[in-house]
Amino acid sequence: IALRYELAPVAVVAVIAGWWCRRDDHRRTAILIGGAGAVVLPFWIARMAAWGSVPASAHAAVAGPAQAPLVLRVLLAAAIAAPAACILQLALPRSRALRWAATATAVALGALAVHLTGTGAYSLRLAWPISIAFAIALVIELARNRGSGPSALIAALMLCVLLYEGREGPGRLRWSRRMASAAAGIEEIQQPPGEVTDPYAGMLARVPPGATVAVWVSEPERLDYARHRIVDLRTPAGVRLRAHRWELHASKLAPLLAQVSAAFLLIEEDDAHVQRTQTDLLYRFLCQTARPVCADDLEAIARSHPITDRRDNLLLVDLRR
Repeated sequence: IALRYELAPVAVVAVIAGWWCRRDDHRRTAILIGGAGAVVLPFWIARMAAWGSVPASAHAAVAGPAQAPLVLRVLLAAAIAAPAACILQLALPRSRALRWAATATAVALGALAVHLTGTGAYSLRLAWPISIAFAIALVIELARNRGSGPSALIAALMLCVLLYEGREGPGRLRWSRRMASAAAGIEEIQQPPGEVTDPYAGMLARVPPGATVAVWVSEPERLDYARHRIVDLRTPAGVRLRAHRWELHASKLAPLLAQVSAAFLLIEEDDAHVQRTQTDLLYRFLCQTARPVCADDLEAIARSHPITDRRDNLLLVDLRR
């Protein structure tokens, strides 16, 4: 509950499970409830005090959409949680610990589905850690069995590899690494930038007004879209077209640039070369220096047209010649 309100059903079921096994011990019950309250109440009071100091206009700006009455949402959450708990308990019906875990998971997912413990699209993302937690509990219980123990450990190892690859993988496989990096950079909140500047303005000043510019940059939101016609190539479709092959070839990105009538190409160097160096042993040895055979489709276009301007890690290519 101290982390996220969406996890409150898990905490409530955990407290009930701890109380149920020795429910006749009133002293222990009082300690259990008092301990849970000692953890939750300071955060809840601090949150209410913080919200109380926010102007009413801010409350109206962040207010979520209108929701159904609380009683109706509770009934809907119960209707979802009851059959879900029965289904999840079929995994290991003889394990009391897993039955409680299945109940907590079902109640939490049911409350999330009807927005009982959270609002907005982001709250639904909490279904993933709740589901993964149940999967971990299931693997732990399976590992206690001699027959299924090795299989459970192998499945756990594969799950760890999957999570690591999902977090570290490039392109569409990554789990919003840029957003996570921005959220972890607390110094951006303590010392916010004074003025938002356009790092590409100097390069685009050499481009005639109204010209079509294809861009491969890390911050396309900072481009001046009023002065030029901007075509962002750094999309899932564009990433698939950018590839490296061990032969001299025509770039697959060139037909796309011709279709959009791009007159210039603005490139910001990224870590594609470094990734190929780390993952391809042959590339690492042969491409220490720039060679035509080492260029990918985007780099091949830059090599086949004159370069209008080069600054730091930015490159402006004239596609008209």
